[in-house]
Amino acid sequence: MSSGYSLLLHTTGDGLAATWDELVVHRFFSKELFSKHGAPMLIIDPESRLILAGNQAAHSFYGFPELQGMMIDRINALSPQKVREEMQKATGLRKNHFDFRHRLADGSVRDVRVYSYPIALDETGTLAGLVGSIMDITERKSMEDDLRAALRELQQKTELANEMAERAQAASVAKSAFLANMSHEIRTPMNGILGMTGLLLETGLTQEQRGRRILAGRGQCHQPEGRSGHTEEDRRDGGCRRER
Repeated sequence: MSSGYSLLLHTTGDGLAATWDELVVHRFFSKELFSKHGAPMLIIDPESRLILAGNQAAHSFYGFPELQGMMIDRINALSPQKVREEMQKATGLRKNHFDFRHRLADGSVRDVRVYSYPIALDETGTLAGLVGSIMDITERKSMEDDLRAALRELQQKTELANEMAERAQAASVAKSAFLANMSHEIRTPMNGILGMTGLLLETGLTQEQRGRRILAGRGQCHQPEGRSGHTEEDRRDGGCRRER
């Protein structure tokens, strides 16, 4: 038995004992490959949820002095019922990768992605356990969460900018409508006033009165036609003559 990662010994339901060599060496990978693999690896009994073996990387990652014989529930943050359901998916080959939150010996919790597959004892397909390769994705998940938060903030700011643009457009339309209405409301009485002052020129006015009438008409004459809202006919009726 090696220190840090124990020799696997699992008793199956029919009472047969399977050693590490019988279970693993001739079928999947050597003990050395499992023990020295760079990724944390666990072999778990899906029925009892006991950890049957862990490699050196698993001991270093989790920090527990001995993993063999521990319940996976002590590591997995899911409820025991949920752990059992996920293991059933793995043993039934309905799913081979899982995202979990695993507890370490120091009390911290890490986000991990577990790639799991069942191993059989012999050609009959008797299930011997689940091999899980664990990848720490805490930092990546944190960056993904930050990115999602940034995208949500960007979306909110975009929606706010669009809303402000719509309000500005509505205000511009309202302003144009207001100015057009005010132009009409002012132009109508002004035309009447200028028309009446035009009639005064046909009456007996003093030189001073005539000069003041002409000055009053010049304001209309010097306004651009588009801005004042007056037509050329209005300008002539008001006593204006286009300067040459």
